[in-house]
Amino acid sequence: MQSIELDVSLYRIVYCPPSLSRLVKPPLVIATSPVYELDLDYTDLGDRPLNIPLLPCPSPLDLFPANNSNAVVNHFRPPQPVAAMMANDDVKRAEMLKTEGNKHFTSGNFAAAEGLYSKAIIVDHTNYALYTNRAMSRLRLSMYESAVVDCHTCLQLSGPNKKAYFILSQCLLALHDFEGALENALLAYRLGCEMGDKLLGTLTAQVLRCKKERWDELEKKRSREGQALERQVISLMERERDDNLASCADETERIAVKEEYEEQISRLQATFEAARVADERRREVPDWAIDDISFGIMVDPVMTKTGKSYERASILEALRRQPLDPITREPLHPSELRPNLGLKQACDEFLDQNGWAVDW
Repeated sequence: MQSIELDVSLYRIVYCPPSLSRLVKPPLVIATSPVYELDLDYTDLGDRPLNIPLLPCPSPLDLFPANNSNAVVNHFRPPQPVAAMMANDDVKRAEMLKTEGNKHFTSGNFAAAEGLYSKAIIVDHTNYALYTNRAMSRLRLSMYESAVVDCHTCLQLSGPNKKAYFILSQCLLALHDFEGALENALLAYRLGCEMGDKLLGTLTAQVLRCKKERWDELEKKRSREGQALERQVISLMERERDDNLASCADETERIAVKEEYEEQISRLQATFEAARVADERRREVPDWAIDDISFGIMVDPVMTKTGKSYERASILEALRRQPLDPITREPLHPSELRPNLGLKQACDEFLDQNGWAVDW
């Protein structure tokens, strides 16, 4: 009789003796744990499964027809499955490695911490906290791409995760993915608000950092484009000047044409320079104008009982989700908000002089 193999970690299909094969229709398969040995001592075979003692295991081993291999897995239950014991050992081993890694991280030995977290993941790849720990170590080691992968793995295992979003934001910012960095910073901030996180200030700072670096990058792009445009226009003017100089009848006319173009080019360069200076001055958004909930420019600021101001729409939306002061976490109701007229006037004046800030 041909033996059958079943790819299940808890079970192994073992050899079926000829004495059984001639007595049983259809043929039988025997399932057993790999750590135990069989002592076959059967007395009766019928339509029902035959119970054969499994030694030294005290539980019986069941025999099932070969064409119903699922029954082997569904019905055979050792008293304490080997895989379960191994899983418990793996969890403990992974936790020990994680604890050791935490010690190295705290001491600033990020390379050692990263190695220990990696070993822990090999032992227990289902623990999502190990991936964020390793991602933080890799962030400190400037291994940004690998840290991004760890954060995504954590999110797949855990679902929305504040720590994963926060680390992912820092990594993407280092990789100059400013939109992705801001998106994840906002996700971390919103989860922090929902959880009443004590480190909400850190999350807020990350959002503002992402916005600032994104704006700085846009400003650099505008500057590069402006300089390229300036060079292009001046080049066209110089080419036109040279053509006109070639057609001049005498030296006096050439000198006049040359001076005229030099004056035009000089005025053009001064215009571009003045525009650059104005841009540098007006592209800065003052902190007092920024709403700490939406991170946009306030247009209708209101005050809480503590004197902190927020954009009206932002604080009302926050209070609808949870009627608590965002800073003190004390009860706060919409009726207790008061308009901040002085700040509103300052924001209006700023927007009048800096219309670009509406889209900041």
